[in-house]
Amino acid sequence: MDPPLPGDFSFISDGITRFAYTKTFEAVTKCKAWDYIMNFERDGAWTKQEDPVIQEIANECAILGVKHTDVSFELCMKTMECISKKGWNEYYICKNK
Repeated sequence: MDPPLPGDFSFISDGITRFAYTKTFEAVTKCKAWDYIMNFERDGAWTKQEDPVIQEIANECAILGVKHTDVSFELCMKTMECISKKGWNEYYICKNK
């Protein structure tokens, strides 16, 4: 089976999780931050970063309707980091083994 288009998290069964991943993906795309995330050297959790681009992504998520907790933002951003470094297809294959 071919992977879905980038950003299509329809393979995630839980609706709330799928929504959070989809909108966080949209936020990173809207902020043009994929390369930034790929090369970002964070110190600790994503939620603890006092970085303007990371804050812009968090703000964009809120605008898109995601009410992230620290934990959900951390999980979503770790996923976005993985996608930025490995690519969508590799991420999808890894998650669907």
